[in-house]
Amino acid sequence: MTENASSILPKDKPQIITTRLLNASREVVWKMLSSPDHLKHFWGPDGFTNTFKTFDFSVDGESRFTMHGPDGTDWPNRIIYRKIDFPRYIRWDHDNGGEGNWDHKFVGEIELFEEGNKTRIELRVNEPTMESRDNIAKYAVEGGKQNLNRLAAYLLTQV
Repeated sequence: MTENASSILPKDKPQIITTRLLNASREVVWKMLSSPDHLKHFWGPDGFTNTFKTFDFSVDGESRFTMHGPDGTDWPNRIIYRKIDFPRYIRWDHDNGGEGNWDHKFVGEIELFEEGNKTRIELRVNEPTMESRDNIAKYAVEGGKQNLNRLAAYLLTQV
């Protein structure tokens, strides 16, 4: 049986680290993370959907998308990719791109580790301060777990 996602809040870093073992190869997981045709199906917490406006998966490339919450709230997102190391690592800057009322700025990272024919994914949200990390953790911890669990469920339809 595959485990559900889990999260930790390190005592010495303003991070939220969420991990999950996925029943797919690292290359397949990478494919899901590097295409809006796949991301739109699982990115975000339960009940969210996504509309991608632009998607440039390259170093310094920009992607803009809106996450649509189950309550009807739209959450604009902008990602600027800062490092892409196929097929194991992605780092990006995140903000709202000047749209919407709430601008959450952070650095995101995803690292993929091979474990036999499966992949362990580690999603890291790097906040500027411990205080901002603790404030965002109120919903980001559960949201991160739901996001990786949704990815795991989506992978079952793809492999």
